[in-house]
Amino acid sequence: MQRWHDGIFAAAEKLLHCGQQVVHVGDRELGRYNMLAWMAYLNMNFVVRASLDQLRTMVGKLRLTLPDALAEAPWSGSVEAELASRPENRSGKAVKSHPSRRSRKAVLSFRSQAVELTRPNHKESKESYNPLGQLLPDNLSISVVEVRELNPPAGEPAVHWILVTTLPVNSVAAQLDVIRCYRRRWIIEEFFRALKQGCKFERRQIESAQGLLVALAMFLPVAWSLLRLQTAATETPNARWQSLFAKPVLTAIRR
Repeated sequence: MQRWHDGIFAAAEKLLHCGQQVVHVGDRELGRYNMLAWMAYLNMNFVVRASLDQLRTMVGKLRLTLPDALAEAPWSGSVEAELASRPENRSGKAVKSHPSRRSRKAVLSFRSQAVELTRPNHKESKESYNPLGQLLPDNLSISVVEVRELNPPAGEPAVHWILVTTLPVNSVAAQLDVIRCYRRRWIIEEFFRALKQGCKFERRQIESAQGLLVALAMFLPVAWSLLRLQTAATETPNARWQSLFAKPVLTAIRR
């Protein structure tokens, strides 16, 4: 959690004067009450996927999980999404958190609701990373967008996301914007995969921090180019390869 905290704070600081709306996107590791409350306290916009059973809200006298709290809410609409395959030859931990599946086009239904998150019990709060300390509120007003594949193919795990956000969700278009923000995380993941696997940055036997920074400076544009090629192959498969490279790059390669 300290790593998440430092990364989010550094990114927010660097983007403070960019003149654009900044939205922090995170996965289930970030979707904890203490971290969400900290980002909300600093007026940061975020779209974070939460575990299905981690966060709680009070409905009457019942303390419910977010899927249970939204169970009676009507579905707002649906959207199609291309799902990448997940092979079976992965570690047991990876398969448990992300079950194997075939690539397919999924129809995802979505709905939204404003909720009051309740602070975890005292023992859990005390043991968890808490950047707000004594300022941690007992309740947190937040919006939730639930995304679910209602009719998955036989034998395939259904998609089910719980997205907590500070962005508006008062219309179908706004809810779709929240979903699009979360799906941007896949592009971020692909970029780092290009850096780690395509450029093999983690395997470089460089011993100094300065040397690693120099190597990183060289590999970042390479990773970006790999991601750009991969995206073009998917979105514009008939594009001429020459259009994907600047002329000085082609000149350098030829020489």
